[in-house]
Amino acid sequence: ENGIFNGDPHPGNLLTLSNGKIGLIDYGQCKVLGESQRFAISKVVQELGAPIVNDEAIQRAMHNFGFRFNNDNVNVIRETARLF
Repeated sequence: ENGIFNGDPHPGNLLTLSNGKIGLIDYGQCKVLGESQRFAISKVVQELGAPIVNDEAIQRAMHNFGFRFNNDNVNVIRETARLF
């Protein structure tokens, strides 16, 4: 909704508060994403979670998000998307 993306959401950066809400700490890897960036990253996640993974769709989604690779090796791009 507001475009704030936390790139480091591991369990050590999440707290359960006494009121039942989740508290986030360590904002060193946060960035504000525009609407097109939010759509692009959601497409990467959608493609990675698809019942049948389409490497070309992942490649397009990663490119639309802004990733550039020295070659077009779909295995490298897919694994980068999974790590990302």
